[in-house]
Amino acid sequence: MYMRKIAASILLLLLIIRHPSLAQVAVNTDASLPDASAMLDVKSTSKGMLVPRVTTAQRTAFVAPAEGLWVYDTDTKTFWYYSIGPGWQQIANSIGSLTLPFSGSANSASTLFSITNLGTGGAISGSSTGGTAVYGATGVVSAAGVLGDNLNGGEAVTGRTASVGGTPTGAVVGRNDGPGYGVKGFIATDNSGTGIGILGQVGVSGSTGIAGHFENLNASNAQTALEAVTNGTGNGATITNTNNTSTANTLDVTTNGPGVIANHSTGNAGNFFNNNTSGVGAGVRGEVNSIFGNNGTAGVYGVASGTGGYAGYFEHTETTGFGVTLQVVTNDLGTAMVVDHGGSGDLAIFQAGGLNVARIDHTGRGFFNGGTQNSGADLAEAFDVEGNIAAYEPGDVLLISTTADRMVVRSNTAYSSLVAGVYATKPGVLLTEETMNSSLAGKVPMGVVGVIPTKVCNEGGPVHRGDILVTSGRPGYAMKADYNRLQPGQAIGKALEEFNGTTGKIRVLVNVR
Repeated sequence: MYMRKIAASILLLLLIIRHPSLAQVAVNTDASLPDASAMLDVKSTSKGMLVPRVTTAQRTAFVAPAEGLWVYDTDTKTFWYYSIGPGWQQIANSIGSLTLPFSGSANSASTLFSITNLGTGGAISGSSTGGTAVYGATGVVSAAGVLGDNLNGGEAVTGRTASVGGTPTGAVVGRNDGPGYGVKGFIATDNSGTGIGILGQVGVSGSTGIAGHFENLNASNAQTALEAVTNGTGNGATITNTNNTSTANTLDVTTNGPGVIANHSTGNAGNFFNNNTSGVGAGVRGEVNSIFGNNGTAGVYGVASGTGGYAGYFEHTETTGFGVTLQVVTNDLGTAMVVDHGGSGDLAIFQAGGLNVARIDHTGRGFFNGGTQNSGADLAEAFDVEGNIAAYEPGDVLLISTTADRMVVRSNTAYSSLVAGVYATKPGVLLTEETMNSSLAGKVPMGVVGVIPTKVCNEGGPVHRGDILVTSGRPGYAMKADYNRLQPGQAIGKALEEFNGTTGKIRVLVNVR
């Protein structure tokens, strides 16, 4: 008790040492004057200064604390000062640990909390066993709740997770409870053309999975699950498979919807629409670059795997236009179109207004309600010839060969009853006993009925329209018949043109009789 009184007397003595002109107070043991900038100057090399020590309950119970009031909280083990407005503010050690729970607020245009790590470790680490580890919020549209910057080319914000219990969880989750975005990525100032707004990757360190997944969980939501829109000159979406040994599809689209018969633009696995009335682009374009011409190597490949449906369906819905519904063009040496039927139905059916007008059956036979029209004007059949085929030419009058079966030879005697027809220039229909894929090289098309350009001479005199023609003595030529000598089986046909030269060609209505 005695010692306490001595200490109190000494402290009182020190406090009354005052500078007479400035009303300043100096507390020291060397009788030095207070600093000119201080009202109270406490100096010691072996002692400290104690401020009032209170509990949290005592501190918060102060009545009308003054602005700047300073105490030490024995519960939080930190200093506190009072600020009118936000209230009690904790003074944290700038290089130590905060006493938790910590909460503070202030009205400032500057950063309130800043930590810099000059080493290789992290600046801030947040961890929670039951709640949010790090939370950021803002009330300004142009600001961010959480902002990460990387000033040296690395990742600005990175989220990591190790899903447990077989339930997938997100490393970074964006949630939107309004009309905005759950996650938004954009390129602000880079004009190199290589920047990416949002990047999803899989395969890092041998990982497997899906790089990007978009899902609509609301069965009544009619909005698009994934939408790509471009106002630039590039593609709206580009999908590339760089693995040239992979047999997986680059794009796989599946739907379980029933489709709509009255509107084929909905309910499809894929729907492509080029909506530009003055454009020339395609709704769908498929291209393949391969040396193989079979086994499904196709620019567009369609399959109907059920008991009905179409492997390919083409429709022109505009009733006043003149567009082509289906056009097949090839610049190759191969076939423009092949129709192969492995069943027993028709190869092709052609309709007008829903009614059949023509069909080709499974054997290749054609049926045409309106008949057929060909650019050629005669009916011909392919025959072998005696001698070298190079010695024959269109317009030659031909006889039945007497040296071999089913063979013809160029005429060489007048009024021959072996006359069979004329070497046709352009047959409208060519008949043959060969199969469809057999070569007709070495055979000539002998016209037997129709209008055929025929070689004629003046051996029987000038030829007039309607004159009956027979073989002449000049090999391969016809002449005007003398009706007094004409016998059955010698007439080639009737002339359709006048002829008054030595040799030449005229059109003849061939009908051997």
